[in-house]
This record gives sequence, structure tokens and C-alpha cells, in this order.
Amino acid sequence: MAHGLEVRAPFLDPLLVELLSVMPSRLKLRGSETKAILRTAVAPLLPKQTIRRRKKGFGIPVARWMREELSASVAESLSPERLRRQGLFDPAGVAKLLAEHMSAARDHRKELWALFAFQQWHQEWFERPVARPEPVAPVLKRAP
Repeated sequence: MAHGLEVRAPFLDPLLVELLSVMPSRLKLRGSETKAILRTAVAPLLPKQTIRRRKKGFGIPVARWMREELSASVAESLSPERLRRQGLFDPAGVAKLLAEHMSAARDHRKELWALFAFQQWHQEWFERPVARPEPVAPVLKRAP
């Protein structure tokens, strides 16, 4: 896990799920506050600001990656020539998104990341030649 992100649901232990399924809702919720029991249970172990903190997502720096580390790959994948050849996306529209994003005039990371991911998938499954295995034994013809 030194180079990964843990994304499994940690509270799916069968005994815990069984206990919570029979527990009254009034014990699990305090108004609109979720995880009331969990917060109460860990309160003696964690700082108050951690207990009260709102949920925080985990974002990856896609916008920066596309401008820096991945800029050559993104430019190649989304090049007007390639897009014209495929005939799937408007090369001028994509070029405009890319130029605005690369100059930091606008943040088009979501659209560009989706296009880039699609292009990587398309290249892997539709643009690479299919390797045909050599026959193991010669094909025998049936006698007439």
C-alpha cells in the first residue's frame, strides 16, 4: 500500500453489519449528523477538530499532470490529426479546450481527462494490430 489508495469499505464486517441492522435509528443519527455512534466511540481517541471535521474527498492533481508530466502524451492523444483520422470528436473543439487548459485560462480537466482516457482505451483496443498465434500443428485436410 506504499503506492496505492485503499478504497474498500472498512465497516462491512458481518458482525458489525448484523448489530447495526437491529440498532434503532435514533442511536445511529443525531439530527442530520451521520456516524453518530462511530463519532462517540472514537471521541476519547481523536482530537475534537478531527471528530467534527466534514467529509473530505481525495483529489488527484489531474489538471497539473495534463499541463506538466502528461502534456506530451495528452497532446499526442488529442492531436487534431489523430482526431480527424478517427472521426469521433471535433478536432477544433478539442484543440480549443486543450489550449485554454494548457494556458491555465480555463480548467477543462474533467472533459480533457475523459477524452484522454477514451483515447488510451481506443488505442489499446482498436489501433494496435492483433497478434495472431502461430498454429501449433499443421491443419489437416479431410480426405474426400
